[in-house]
Amino acid sequence: MNEILEVLPYRPPFLLVDQICEYQSGYWVKGYKNLSWSEWFFDQKSEKPAMPFMLVVESIAQLSVCLDDPQNGLGFLASFKGVRFENHAYPGDRLDLFFEIIKKKRTFMIGYGEARVEGKSIVQVEEMSIYLSANAG
Repeated sequence: MNEILEVLPYRPPFLLVDQICEYQSGYWVKGYKNLSWSEWFFDQKSEKPAMPFMLVVESIAQLSVCLDDPQNGLGFLASFKGVRFENHAYPGDRLDLFFEIIKKKRTFMIGYGEARVEGKSIVQVEEMSIYLSANAG
């Protein structure tokens, strides 16, 4: 968790990645988010609350930024296309996250992202663009 906090500017409750599991620097990264009933985005009144799909996409985007050197500045989700919403993630699930760089050009990193629960695809993003801002410090 400490390595994530060093790279990402987010803090709970907006931090949507719990752990980085594996990575190959400059190529791909795997991580996860454990979902609990106490998450701010779950509708407590719903019979079967699900994580909003756009927050799943944001989880993948946050994970992608972990591939870049934190000295380079911050990363922001710039655009995405080819998104498929396939299943839902619920409290008690472990959301397994994956991001792979397709290409990196100047201040943009473009890649493929996916979120799964127990091997079932939840969200797939064919092309996700991450803007890497210059470090202002």
